[in-house]
Amino acid sequence: MSNVIALMGHGNYATGIKSTIKSIVGPTVGVNYIDFLEEDSSENLMEKATKVVEENKGNNIVFICDILGGTPFNTAVKISLENKAIGVVAGCNMNAIIEMVIGKDSFQLEELTDELVNRTKNSVCVYKNSEVDIKDRTYEDGI
Repeated sequence: MSNVIALMGHGNYATGIKSTIKSIVGPTVGVNYIDFLEEDSSENLMEKATKVVEENKGNNIVFICDILGGTPFNTAVKISLENKAIGVVAGCNMNAIIEMVIGKDSFQLEELTDELVNRTKNSVCVYKNSEVDIKDRTYEDGI
């Protein structure tokens, strides 16, 4: 049994993250992207999410949703109530999502959801220029 990630959120949240992941990590396996578009109803979203679950039977699935309490989150929670192999988290940042996309199969389901939250918390910071001596630092170019 492997872990599958399903990113789900309002507008183009999921496919926007897909673009970022692709540019940083490259192609991925076991990651699904579900957008809740303006023209979608909550029933359409449920159909999209249920399709991902059906296509990944026999695997653990972690829904990573954009907003706690939003329609995507509530949809994922409803699906998880019927299936112990589904975890749901909300509000994770890009750093945590990328780390878990890369290492998703290194964790059990509950560990994966806990790691998403912990890594989000641990990767949030405030940059304070007065605390850094810039002349002593070298920086590599990003992607």
